[in-house]
Amino acid sequence: NQDTQPEFLMASRSSSGKAEKITRNDPLWPRAFKRHIAKVESEIRSLEHELPLLEKKLANWKPGK
Repeated sequence: NQDTQPEFLMASRSSSGKAEKITRNDPLWPRAFKRHIAKVESEIRSLEHELPLLEKKLANWKPGK
């Protein structure tokens, strides 16, 4: 859907290839978009995992330390 998907992604056509612009009309688009979503979701989970530790550090933080 045009409203929920970007116009393009930077992705490689092979595991060893360099990144290139993949647009929605490219046959690789569905796979590239799924990988993009999986990466974003993984980053979100990682940040959610780190957040309690960072909140604790912030609560204990004192200027100059």
